[in-house]
Amino acid sequence: MPAVLLGAALGRMVSKRPYYLQRLFPSFWLPLAKKTRKWRILELIIFSAAFTAALLFLTDQVIFYLSEKQIPTIEPEEYPLTPEKIPYPLLFLMVNLFGFLEEWLFRGILLEEFSLALRSRVGGLISSSLLFGLFHLSNPGTYPALALPLILAGVVLGIAYLFRGFSCSVLTHCLYNSILVLVVRFS
Repeated sequence: MPAVLLGAALGRMVSKRPYYLQRLFPSFWLPLAKKTRKWRILELIIFSAAFTAALLFLTDQVIFYLSEKQIPTIEPEEYPLTPEKIPYPLLFLMVNLFGFLEEWLFRGILLEEFSLALRSRVGGLISSSLLFGLFHLSNPGTYPALALPLILAGVVLGIAYLFRGFSCSVLTHCLYNSILVLVVRFS
């Protein structure tokens, strides 16, 4: 149900501002990428790595705290994105595709729309981060406590978006997801 409501709201937002939809297609971002200088790409990688490190640290600390208090966050048997259910190469591809789409949705559209409606970038950041955390609760096998680290993740990703742009938040999200898959793979 939350996905249906969010989809309907997003459909309305995208119809009002077709720019959001254009961002998904290579015809929009490929010319921009070709014009980007090498030092800007290096800067993007460095900032994305820093935001990823902050994201890993914060979410790890919150999940550690929740586990110390014996507050459950995920029921692994029910969670859909596990290596037992999806082969690693496909899982790796899926979490990165989801990362891109989530950034497009939560930062590229919702953060912008909330910022306009509230006339505040901070208000947009907080609102989109809350929705980001709560939306993940629709995944099977997740408990309400999981929203807390995901809300913090939304804040970090939103800061990456606000300070370094859409490509930085996408790269940060994809790096974070990739590291999680690799940790599970090699632990």
